Amino acid sequence: MATQTFTAGERALSLPAKLVPGLRRKTSPPAKPLAEEENTPAPTTQENHEPDPALSTLVTLLNGASGPVTTSAPVPPTVTPAPARTHHQGVNRTQGPAQIASYFEIAPESLRSIRSSFSQLNRAPGDRHRQETLEVFRQQLTALSCCTNSPELLAVRNILLSLEGLLAQLAAKPEDLTASTLRTIAGTLLLLDTLSHPASRPDLVIDPPIRLLVVDDDPVSRVTMALALKKTFPVPDIAAAGDAALDFAAQDHYDVIFADIEMPKMNGWEFCSKVRKPPLDGTTPVIFVTRSCDFQSRARSIQSGGQDLIAKPFLRFEIAVKALTFAIRGRLECLARSSNHRSMLLQTAGR
Repeated sequence: MATQTFTAGERALSLPAKLVPGLRRKTSPPAKPLAEEENTPAPTTQENHEPDPALSTLVTLLNGASGPVTTSAPVPPTVTPAPARTHHQGVNRTQGPAQIASYFEIAPESLRSIRSSFSQLNRAPGDRHRQETLEVFRQQLTALSCCTNSPELLAVRNILLSLEGLLAQLAAKPEDLTASTLRTIAGTLLLLDTLSHPASRPDLVIDPPIRLLVVDDDPVSRVTMALALKKTFPVPDIAAAGDAALDFAAQDHYDVIFADIEMPKMNGWEFCSKVRKPPLDGTTPVIFVTRSCDFQSRARSIQSGGQDLIAKPFLRFEIAVKALTFAIRGRLECLARSSNHRSMLLQTAGR
């Protein structure tokens, strides 16, 4: 499969070219062209480092995902060695059922070791310890991704590669390890545990292509998010205001919507509440990207129907990982609802 490659900092997040097959199907609301603002720096602010109940809940869920994890010392990679890849993102279409079965056999123990590294990362006392733990964590992901060269494991592979990219960026700059990035990593590990079973579908990321919507009144933030997302996905639709984003959502289905909170006329919370009402698709995940990261903002985000919150300034890799995680999770939930509906219909017909 052909691959799209980027600069050294982005290479770990480079995914199969099939993930970036097209552009927007319509013109977005007025905004500066992406090409004119590619070098515009992301807006800066500081995240509020108060205790995060959501992160504590995710860590608890991770500890119980497939057995408890230990936190005594860094755990070396425990994945069965795999042949070296000639192309980091390549997929080996000749890999047979035996190799696929091998992945599902080693995945539970490998993910336990990975969750152990995450638990240590969450408690690391200083930048040096964080950097060492991040490197062990990244090596474990790399070892596991070496075993996912089959098309049947495409969804797992894409998540592992994107998470590798985020960890590489954090290892280079440990001070960027915030409550926001920890929440992102924890949520992705939970999804990996769900996907690492033989029943998972390989086409979750490509059929149909993942579609994203960005709404932010700040042109710098809007373009920065769009540039980060288009490295991995089809170019997202962008809107400069909540009412324009609602028009987009009324015409198309989106896998994930990224919304600013502090917007004039209609703020992000009001926008999200409207997305949740008919006739719009009320199941679309809404991720708030905002400077407001205090407990009150997180609580109101949940009350309005939002699924998560990312602090500004955000990491480009974090935005991509978050989009991939919520898009796949949303598709899994949609499949589950469809399956339950069919079961109910069959039960009714059998009476």
